[in-house]
Amino acid sequence: MSDDLRRLKSAIHRREFMRYTGLLGLGAASANLLAGNYAFAADGDFEEFGVAQNETIVTLDPHTTTALGNALLNPFMYDLLMFRDRETNELIPWVATGFELADERNWRFSIREGIKFWNGNDLTAHSVAFTLNRIIDPDFVSPQRNSLAAVEKVVAVDDYTVDVICKRPFPAFPGQAANHPILDEKHYTDNPNDYLTANPMGSGPFMFTKWNKGIGVEMDRNPDWWGPTPPIKKLTYYGIKESETRTASLMAGQTKIIYGVPLDHFDRITNAGLRAEGIPGTRMVFVGFNQEIAPLGDKRIRQACNWAVDNAQINDIFMMGLGQTMNQPLVSSLVGHNPDLPSYDQNLDKARALMSEAGYANGVPGEIECEFVPSYALNLLEIVEAVGFDLKNIGINLKVQVRENAEFRARRTQSTGVPDFGPLFAGSWGAGGFDPQDVLPYLFDRKGSYGRNADPKAEEWVVKCMSIMNREERVKELHALEAYFHDECPLIYLHVQPNTYAMSNDHDFKARTDERMPVHYIKKLS
Repeated sequence: MSDDLRRLKSAIHRREFMRYTGLLGLGAASANLLAGNYAFAADGDFEEFGVAQNETIVTLDPHTTTALGNALLNPFMYDLLMFRDRETNELIPWVATGFELADERNWRFSIREGIKFWNGNDLTAHSVAFTLNRIIDPDFVSPQRNSLAAVEKVVAVDDYTVDVICKRPFPAFPGQAANHPILDEKHYTDNPNDYLTANPMGSGPFMFTKWNKGIGVEMDRNPDWWGPTPPIKKLTYYGIKESETRTASLMAGQTKIIYGVPLDHFDRITNAGLRAEGIPGTRMVFVGFNQEIAPLGDKRIRQACNWAVDNAQINDIFMMGLGQTMNQPLVSSLVGHNPDLPSYDQNLDKARALMSEAGYANGVPGEIECEFVPSYALNLLEIVEAVGFDLKNIGINLKVQVRENAEFRARRTQSTGVPDFGPLFAGSWGAGGFDPQDVLPYLFDRKGSYGRNADPKAEEWVVKCMSIMNREERVKELHALEAYFHDECPLIYLHVQPNTYAMSNDHDFKARTDERMPVHYIKKLS
């Protein structure tokens, strides 16, 4: 470990200690957050139950954001076509009781009867068709439209049968069916968008009651939910950016499950008699390049950055070795990951030679800004600082630029953001549908959530890979695409972070591979 990184690690511990011991000095909002303990109702259910993750909620319209915070919130209030088994992670029936491939471009779903939205309206095949058509509507401009770019239209065959008609073969759609909340058509067509931002209408296990902006969302148990009665009467979902405050909320009893727990909090949590768990996930941490800003359009510069950054050491220090170093966009648990590609083990001689070849033997003049939201990944601020230490070795001086969640999201998208985004940016991305479809279009299509690689060849290649129904042929094509991305280096490949949770001991929730925190199925423990 370098002296610089040793000092950085020490600084992290000092900052954590200062924040933790300064807990009593928190502002009024945070003090209220940490006050009191939750209790059981007389019948054995939880009277109140709190969960927390690391992003503040900026909208309650589930189709206007790709934020992880909303992806974790949605299953509380909405039903999905499919769900994932908590033990096996396999797709299981939910709103859909089954599905089939009617022909090469047509998925047909059978819809469960008897589901009602909170307002009493029936959830039918027409609700499903409205929901998915809303996402792909070019006039609505949902940031989720890339996930359904292959869908031409969705048609209700009858009240309880719906066809998803695709422009091309779309093998990933069943996995996508576990990501998109089903909406009530009347509510979402009768009301303006600014109203829908703060007034959701779902059919899920919990009913929306209040949004405390900047703090969290309050929900009550849905007495008419079609599934087993959840064991929680009042659920509060907090968005807490500061990891210290999330951990403190658990230790104070305000929350019973928290997500995104720094690994160096585990001992403190378990020593307090609580549980902390990590499980392999699909979330890759990276630094990206805005290739339209010189000199980042030159792949030799991008390759040099990958050879300069010691991602193995970053994984050892900040993930305690529990992550997995990356050398391509797809993590090893996803279809198409290429296991034959060499690692970018730090090699400063190669990095400097590439910089010299690109005309920057003396480094890049001035500073290059790297913007990010610290809560987007575990220890992301410290990781960006570590990347900056390593890039100095090849004459790249990183300027750390921390942004608020809403500002960052408004800036980053190629199609609607700002031209000078970055030019370096740090973040993470997970695969909620456990398919390359959940990663590649978002990161490398100019209409995606990032899409700053300015590479039409890659965009076309991604579309081709997303259209191949034969698994063997698809894997072969994806392996070739991953080799291309390995060479082109649209990202500085860092690591896959584990999904980390901490919990109280009065329920049986366990860490999940899909990052979610569903509590409708948990059991209260004595």
